[in-house]
Amino acid sequence: MVIFINDRPIHLVDGQEGVNKKFDTIISDIGMISGLKEWRKKVLIPDAKAEILTAFFRAIKEIKKFDFKSVTFLVNNIEDAKETIFAEYKIVNAAGGLVLNKENKILMIHRLGKWDFPKGKAEKGETIRETALREVEEECNVKVALIDKYYISYHTYLHKNQRVLKRTYWYEMRLISDAHMAPQENEGIDDVKWMNASEMYKALFKSYPSILNVAKNMLSQELSFSKG
Repeated sequence: MVIFINDRPIHLVDGQEGVNKKFDTIISDIGMISGLKEWRKKVLIPDAKAEILTAFFRAIKEIKKFDFKSVTFLVNNIEDAKETIFAEYKIVNAAGGLVLNKENKILMIHRLGKWDFPKGKAEKGETIRETALREVEEECNVKVALIDKYYISYHTYLHKNQRVLKRTYWYEMRLISDAHMAPQENEGIDDVKWMNASEMYKALFKSYPSILNVAKNMLSQELSFSKG
């Protein structure tokens, strides 16, 4: 599992599996959490019990800028660690899709100067699948069919002085019709475009790291995508 905070990935890893990469900073006890402004590059917390997770996520909410590139927590139980983290945030559910046409091109939207995949917040009474379909069809003015395979992404943001954790369900979708495809301008979308995988990666390297992570993970799940 990975949570993005200010575009930095925070990884939760099963401690029994361990990690193979090298780290620049090792945090060995809870007292070192207070110095996280001084953490550098890739950070490892090898024994991330609940109290360390709580201390970190409370501390990070109070800091606007930090220098580390990533943090990896080795935890005893991923689900227990998620519950500890979720308790520190208001959770907002959202859903969207990676839509493919017959040429295996991927549907992209351009919003606020960056390329992205269509998505949006769940409305009251909707299932998450209904949210995914509605948001994709509204933002791109297309008709799509949802496939059961999905990936869940997490990122935080500030809303009305409160830190929010957005949980987004990304479904693979197949195009039914794009005869009237157009951007939903009242949602800040100024372009909708089909891209092959190479074009998509090029666009996303200049976009949000969390969205690039979605693309990589959905490809790794061996969905219907072609790398172009």
